[in-house]
Amino acid sequence: MKLLIIRETADAEMPAVHGPDDLVAWWRKTLGDLAEEHFYTVFLDSKHKVLGHFLAAKGTMNAAIVHPREVFRAAICAGACAIVMMHNHPSGNESVSEEDHRMTVRMENAGELLGVNVLDHIVLGEAGYISMREQGLMMPRSGL
Repeated sequence: MKLLIIRETADAEMPAVHGPDDLVAWWRKTLGDLAEEHFYTVFLDSKHKVLGHFLAAKGTMNAAIVHPREVFRAAICAGACAIVMMHNHPSGNESVSEEDHRMTVRMENAGELLGVNVLDHIVLGEAGYISMREQGLMMPRSGL
């Protein structure tokens, strides 16, 4: 498991995450022009400071298989209180697929059992992004 803890750079570059805009610009460099889907999990502490991130899955042009076991094992190892999931759509279309929605519900349920809040799932397209939390596609909760 490749877990990258970035506490030192996170404190300087991004003191805390208050919404999806705080992560999108930071991650656009990493996920913007990839030819296949990459699914990242960003780990946050109780004050929503970034603890680190993890590439949970690398897929094909239009899919990445992500399992809660991988996402939450890494989150627990990082000591995360919460996570934000992010992935790119190489097609450039940031709309949420049915599979994106199903996987998000599965992750929210797993996170609830484990005590790790899933604050958002951000889908990056060529020019924009969609926050599933802002679109009302996730369980209601306070937080991000």
